[in-house]
Amino acid sequence: MFRRAVRVVTLGGVDVRLDPSLVLLVALLTWVLTGRLGLRFPTSTALALAVVGSVILVLSVLAHELGHALAARRRGLHVGGITLFALGGATELAGHGRTPREELAVSATGPWISIVIAAAAGLVATGAEQLPAGDVSAAVGLLAGLVGWLNLGLAAFNLLPAAPLDGGRILHALLWRGLRDRHRATLVTSVLGVVLGVVLVVVGVRLVTDATDVVSGLATAAVGVFLAAGAEGERRRSRRSREPGHDDGDSDRGAVLGRSGRRPADLFGSGLASASIAIVAVAALTVPMPFVEYRPGGATPIEPLVTIEGADTTALDGETALLTVRLTRPSSVQLVAARLDPDRQLLPTARIYPQGVDRQVHLARERERFDRQFDVAAAVGAAAAGIPLEIVTAVVILEVDPNGPAAGLLAPGDVVLSVDGDPVTSGAALAERVRTSPAGVPLTLRIVHGGVERDQRITPQPPADAAGGSTDGPPRIGVIVQTAVDDLVLPIDITLTPDVRIGGPSAGLMVGLTVYDLLAEEDLLRGRRVAGTGTLDVDGVVGGVGGVPEKTLAAIEAGYDVLLVPAADAAATQRLASGRITVIGVTTLDEAIDRLRRRD
Repeated sequence: MFRRAVRVVTLGGVDVRLDPSLVLLVALLTWVLTGRLGLRFPTSTALALAVVGSVILVLSVLAHELGHALAARRRGLHVGGITLFALGGATELAGHGRTPREELAVSATGPWISIVIAAAAGLVATGAEQLPAGDVSAAVGLLAGLVGWLNLGLAAFNLLPAAPLDGGRILHALLWRGLRDRHRATLVTSVLGVVLGVVLVVVGVRLVTDATDVVSGLATAAVGVFLAAGAEGERRRSRRSREPGHDDGDSDRGAVLGRSGRRPADLFGSGLASASIAIVAVAALTVPMPFVEYRPGGATPIEPLVTIEGADTTALDGETALLTVRLTRPSSVQLVAARLDPDRQLLPTARIYPQGVDRQVHLARERERFDRQFDVAAAVGAAAAGIPLEIVTAVVILEVDPNGPAAGLLAPGDVVLSVDGDPVTSGAALAERVRTSPAGVPLTLRIVHGGVERDQRITPQPPADAAGGSTDGPPRIGVIVQTAVDDLVLPIDITLTPDVRIGGPSAGLMVGLTVYDLLAEEDLLRGRRVAGTGTLDVDGVVGGVGGVPEKTLAAIEAGYDVLLVPAADAAATQRLASGRITVIGVTTLDEAIDRLRRRD
């Protein structure tokens, strides 16, 4: 089958050959990895890393096949060699075992090695996250993560119960043992293999004809043809072997090596087995999966965080607190436990941490968002208390969705001055303008970045669903913005305690409320402990936030008397609180002040 393959090395007594078609596999892997790595690195760097990653993945395929070969030699089966080609790798065995047990052991070795490689790569990626943020840690983490997931995918695909895949051979061994008929077992697994091959061909052709992903479609169809042909070939060999006097390489007698001698060490009977099990076990307990779980965080009193100079203040008769959530990334073991618990909330990592952005960089940006929100909230709270001030705001872009309409057109740090000539003074105003605009009709945004102004045309589009198609949702441009205080003119100074390590804008409502109570003559709290969550825009509007259920539980656990939440979350929060805390839903800072003022 691989007449043009060239032997390049012998490992453990097994010849390793490379087929010229392997170039196609390396090219495809390099193309795919370049696209993923290009979200974080310049094109040249991404390409270099992709080449390295492609080589590592080809070596992973070799390790997978070498596992089969050495396991077979250990059991006295003849191994013709390993060939790496465009669709992966193939190990030439004269039979896969004289007994179901032997076949099971030989077939399971390859996927197990792929799982071990995936686990090791996951541990490397997890370790890279502990390094200081930078290009080196990002490169190691991203590359190791991609290698890990692709090896896990390799193992999962090969474990599909269809010939000639490893999963098909495992099923064959189990059926052989259960039915006590090797040929009937072969018939079942070969039929499953043909069915799987046909399904892959249909999927591949569909991708090509729909122009959804031509390259992936062609690759999928090619794999399908290969599987169907291999499965049908096994069925025919099994049928011929039942003919009187027939003997082929798949018979029991032909499967035995014609000579004895020293055999390579059995992977599962050596220290390597223990090491591989330990790697997989540690990875299962420590390597985070691509999900984030919201958990209750804590309640942080706000008064100690605020310093006001130039105006008389009065100490709070009570306490105000902001609420936080803990975002944990569960390991595979924890993920299973979370999936089984309906009260635990899991979200895909991509919805929390943008693709192509270091996690540590993202957390630093979230702390910047907190600082900006503090400025706005403090100013709004001071204004509500009667302090004369002038606020000049700026709508700052913090993040750009790489798959959104603004990708490549806007960047973090851009300031939006106007939309179609109309001034924009807040993030809420920009969001409302985009939501109410007709989908597919371009908007002209006046942008300033680094002192340079420009006009940028962007066409809002409805959000995409999981399959990449459009939904019925309101138009969006795919950016996260923050209303920042561009200039604050007031006779007092309101500052945040340095080195506060809190991220996000959800403390805005409570910061504004705290500043108001410190400056106002009235006693708003009257001995109560009030916690809350919600953003606060420059116009005093309270915005929605995530993790409200978890913050509710944190407030209850900390023993607070009153919980302020955005009005949209009030009903659900009251049901969750079940009378354990007084819940007040508000839409503006003025409403929050009024509701607290009217309650005894």
